[in-house]
Amino acid sequence: MKTECFVFKFSFLLAFILLLQFHAHAETLDSETSDTNKFDWILGDWETINSVDEKQHYEQWVKISDIEYNGYGFSLVNNDTVFEEHMALVKFDEVWAFIAIDVNTQPTIFKITKLDELAFVSENLKNEFPKKISYKIEDNMLVARISDDNSEITFSYKSKQQIEYEEHKKNSGRAAAIAIVAICALLMIRYFNRKQ
Repeated sequence: MKTECFVFKFSFLLAFILLLQFHAHAETLDSETSDTNKFDWILGDWETINSVDEKQHYEQWVKISDIEYNGYGFSLVNNDTVFEEHMALVKFDEVWAFIAIDVNTQPTIFKITKLDELAFVSENLKNEFPKKISYKIEDNMLVARISDDNSEITFSYKSKQQIEYEEHKKNSGRAAAIAIVAICALLMIRYFNRKQ
């Protein structure tokens, strides 16, 4: 009887330890898996909707691998490119970084200091401007902010697909309105022709 009780307790303890090990391994896998898609929300073609100057700003983001995303940003004035920037989100030794290459020939590296499900903040306090770059999804828009201690510039982007959908919806609404006006005109013509 004592041997059976000991075997039962030992089996129960062993099963409990194995369950804890499995749970810890599953959490590790979950954190590794979720880390591979940290920035998928930034993917796609984006166009500014709040241009404060005569420039129209665009960004395009693609996923290269689980640890690298590449971005290309540019600004147009009257269909002429007046600014270009290559960007990357890269994971080095378990740390994510935002890298910008624009007018400088050397890349400027911003360490990601805050990372949420649909947002990140990156900082490089040694850089003249900006010292901080942040991106987030807000109201179905990509909002990018560049800032230092004294100023901040915000860019609000809509996805190209969203802009095309809204344009299609607007055009469909116009077509429907034109059709309704045409039907009303035909009905009025019939009505007046019957009266005569």
